[in-house]
Amino acid sequence: MNTKIYYVYASKDELIKIGVDPSTIFENIGNNEHDPLTQCELTEEQAHALIPKDTLYCYTRVNGEYKRCPFWDMFESMPKQSNGFCHFLKRGDFTQHNFGLLWDSCKECGVGDDLPEGDY
Repeated sequence: MNTKIYYVYASKDELIKIGVDPSTIFENIGNNEHDPLTQCELTEEQAHALIPKDTLYCYTRVNGEYKRCPFWDMFESMPKQSNGFCHFLKRGDFTQHNFGLLWDSCKECGVGDDLPEGDY
């Protein structure tokens, strides 16, 4: 099974629930204790399972609350409207081949954004 290393804002429990090997999960990477980043190995199928479905955005509503994609990030050190980043794609608004709309949580990965006609 082919895996890649990713950084995600997901807990160890969430990752184990989708079948991630616990020995590949390293929690609390980074400096933000309130929103810790986790490093893990994911198959493409596992990575896709984490990305919000049926939306054009890097978030979805769950039980009336917004839940962001665990791959979405914002780099405060970058200029506003150029500071979005996707750990799934490993690219952002400020990188080579930039997208330009990740800062606004517009999904660029194409995963789960095939909405039924009329839902745009």
